[in-house]
Amino acid sequence: MRAGVEIAFGFGDCIFGMPAIKLISETFGCVVDVAVQAQCADAFDCAPFVNKIIPVDGCWSGIRHFHDNQYNLAFQLTPYAKFNQYKAEDPNFSLIDCSKRMASELGIEVADQRPLIYLSEAEKTTAAEFIGRLTPGKPIIAIESQAKSGQSWADADAVRKIVDRWRDKAHILWLSNTPAFDGTLGLVNYTRRQIIAMLPRFDHFYSVGSGFFCASLASGLKPKHTTVMWIDGVYRYIGRIAELGWHHDITWAQNVVELESALHSYDGHY
Repeated sequence: MRAGVEIAFGFGDCIFGMPAIKLISETFGCVVDVAVQAQCADAFDCAPFVNKIIPVDGCWSGIRHFHDNQYNLAFQLTPYAKFNQYKAEDPNFSLIDCSKRMASELGIEVADQRPLIYLSEAEKTTAAEFIGRLTPGKPIIAIESQAKSGQSWADADAVRKIVDRWRDKAHILWLSNTPAFDGTLGLVNYTRRQIIAMLPRFDHFYSVGSGFFCASLASGLKPKHTTVMWIDGVYRYIGRIAELGWHHDITWAQNVVELESALHSYDGHY
């Protein structure tokens, strides 16, 4: 039995699709080949039910590969392929439910849609060693790059406000492969997965909505508090996360005024 799944792009989409891939493997008694763009392939590292990665350039090229190579099963789970259709049917449809609904339409009923990521012991050890070198008792603040995600409004000025709020009071980490923002400690020598392993140790995580945020929703990876800097008019995360009960310590800042309010609300917190 040869089974293939395409999740063409989006690190967050990949780990949201992981429960469906796991269930496909269990249902059909086989490991699964995954078609994905190279920059997101690390989402599937250490997943015991993933056989190999098929590099692709875009949506549907993985499905073509599976058909051309006579796979027994081929599943399209790239949210991009269906999200706009679901959104047209229901304006309140959440991206969080996209992988689950797509899998259901293919006969795979996912009971627990919480994102999954399989971290190695070496990655966890590297993360713990880094955190252990920081000053004990000093809060750890983590900021994602101000690079725009599909929904983020945050810019360099927003990041500067966060840095100014915590300057001299906390370790401020810059979660990006770009040069560190002034006043922050860059993590360019650490992989995305090693940084994900650090998430539970962050006292406050400021998110622009990338894969780091999606990973923070996985079991055991929640920072103490998260502030999310995006406009939630399209993807509808806010209400759905509350309904699922995944994370009770999120502040949603949909503009700079709401960010400033959130920053002031933590006066004296640490």
